[in-house]
Amino acid sequence: MRKDDDGGTKETFYAKLRAEADRGLLNEGNGKLHIGFHLDPVHTVHWNNLAEPLRFELKAPKGVKLSMSKGVAPKVEAPSDIDPREFLLEIDSGTGKLEQPLELEVSYYACDDEEGWCRAVSHRYEIEIRRDRDAGTVRSARGGGGFDRRQRPGGRGGFGQRRKPDAEQLFARMDADRDGTISRDEARGPMIERFKLMDADGNGAVSREEMDKHLGRAGNSRNRARPPGR
Repeated sequence: MRKDDDGGTKETFYAKLRAEADRGLLNEGNGKLHIGFHLDPVHTVHWNNLAEPLRFELKAPKGVKLSMSKGVAPKVEAPSDIDPREFLLEIDSGTGKLEQPLELEVSYYACDDEEGWCRAVSHRYEIEIRRDRDAGTVRSARGGGGFDRRQRPGGRGGFGQRRKPDAEQLFARMDADRDGTISRDEARGPMIERFKLMDADGNGAVSREEMDKHLGRAGNSRNRARPPGR
């Protein structure tokens, strides 16, 4: 929780909502809405898959039809993970553009291993179906219909893409003694279960290179040697 200017408290949104409407919904009030819940990398939080999965409830203005008003994320076998929870639904206003917002409530269980807590969390949002003029838009070369693919600061644009963990941030969080490796005791969240897989040389510690390879990001690593002349 955070203090606001009046000395009160503000809710911490560990999961950020990302909502994207297709052109039909934006222009005519009849189309698809993609909603995704992405864990904020600022916080060292992961989903608690040993508890009930994330669920949401969506309320629409009178007369607006929803293909589903409630949803539950699929059950994940791993005890914890940080992958986004995503849903796709159809909306029909019946009267043209949606002028009133949708009301969304989401509930989930989260854990922070560094701070030593697991708790139930819930948030409420209002979703306005309109173009976000402040967000970048990547358009298809064909210029056809489909989702507006937003490129968000610090993230990856595109409907249906899974957010990959940032290796640099994860490594810095867990390398408590700053020795350039992560020991088993320093490992947090999903890495605890994946430690043996990540420790490729079996020396009891995970290097930055081993983490990059495990996350499939070795080609983008800042520490990778560059060929001469580049």
